[in-house]
Amino acid sequence: MKKPWLFFLLVLFVLATGCQMDSESQIIEDSQKDTKPFGFQGVASDKDKHRKEGLATQELHLYADATGQYLSNVIEDLEKHKGFFENQQDMRAADLFLDSLADIRTETVEIINLDRPKAFNSFHEIHLSMLVELDILDRVLEDLRDPFDTKQIESARVHYENSIIAFKNLEREWFSVSEEYGIY
Repeated sequence: MKKPWLFFLLVLFVLATGCQMDSESQIIEDSQKDTKPFGFQGVASDKDKHRKEGLATQELHLYADATGQYLSNVIEDLEKHKGFFENQQDMRAADLFLDSLADIRTETVEIINLDRPKAFNSFHEIHLSMLVELDILDRVLEDLRDPFDTKQIESARVHYENSIIAFKNLEREWFSVSEEYGIY
């Protein structure tokens, strides 16, 4: 019988001493210490942070716009010819493919001649690897003769697929830089 009373008195003592009311002066003093409002006080993301700091210069915006349009045009030209490897093709289809590669090459010269911001250096390196694959694809298609040799078609397919993979890496790098600097 003593144990429950002892426990009850102990709980009552803890509540009485632990839950003291602060005086008015203590409440005012505490409120003056905490001047920050509650909630998240940081910047929502790197993108917002970089926008706020103004890291995306006009040069970055111009280069990102030009390369973004370039990426859109390149994938459009490449995807026009994905059926080339699935169906039996003739020299006319190979010539159309070569014309698209020439269009890509023309746009590539314009992009390479632009002043490249440092932030896009990795983009440029990946771009060069894609260009190597496109140049090899161009050479393989140039060497095609009617009737097509299956080894040449397979070689062209490998370089086409490699250029698509390099394009995807290039696109990923473009998005990464654009997001990092708060461009898009």
